[in-house]
Amino acid sequence: MNSKYFNITVKPDMTGQNAVTAFANDDVMFDWASFLVPKGGARLIAVTAIVRGADITRQEHPMDLYFAKATSAGDAPTTLGTVNATAAGVGYFNELLGCLNIPIEDYRDGLDNMSMSHTNTVATGAGIVMDDLTPSGGYNTYYLGVIAKGAFDFGTGVLSAGGTSADDSGITVDGSAATKAFAVGDVIVDNGNAAVGTIKTVATTSITLVSGSTEAIADNDELVPKNPITFILHFER
Repeated sequence: MNSKYFNITVKPDMTGQNAVTAFANDDVMFDWASFLVPKGGARLIAVTAIVRGADITRQEHPMDLYFAKATSAGDAPTTLGTVNATAAGVGYFNELLGCLNIPIEDYRDGLDNMSMSHTNTVATGAGIVMDDLTPSGGYNTYYLGVIAKGAFDFGTGVLSAGGTSADDSGITVDGSAATKAFAVGDVIVDNGNAAVGTIKTVATTSITLVSGSTEAIADNDELVPKNPITFILHFER
């Protein structure tokens, strides 16, 4: 890698049930999500967060990000705790590498249906240096865990109209406009944790999937994004 700077995108998964359940302060929002960093050492200098709305309305809440390495056996750290509950997990302590806060002041207010923040205070001093000794195919594996510091809620108000059978590729929706909640390429699930699929096209009252729905969707099931927050990690090496 010749460039001094590079980005890594991390899109942690969330179940549909957790997406439609409001988070409380200090709840686990995402347990450890893995990502790869090229070997040779890298310094995390900033984080951009792209946050989907609550019922298609922009939401801005702080959050704490924790970074960890793999265990000596090459496994993921033990759990932070149950999602939508406090971080009561144990055993991961020796894998922690660093942490940072995304404050509410780092959000920008111009978007109607979602929000975006950029935090570069992590670059103060040495930043967070990632260089452990568990390489995998030229990369080191690291983990991101996220704690809510406000009432995040990823419900969309987009409801299945009439339901679908497994393998259906078209979904008719009502409630909120689907175009305000989803975009092409989004992976969606429903509030009952059914895996739905990846969006090929989206209109106000309809969604077409790349392939048929993985599971049946009931009438009035709420559709939500599987990855409601995208983190772009900005590195220097």
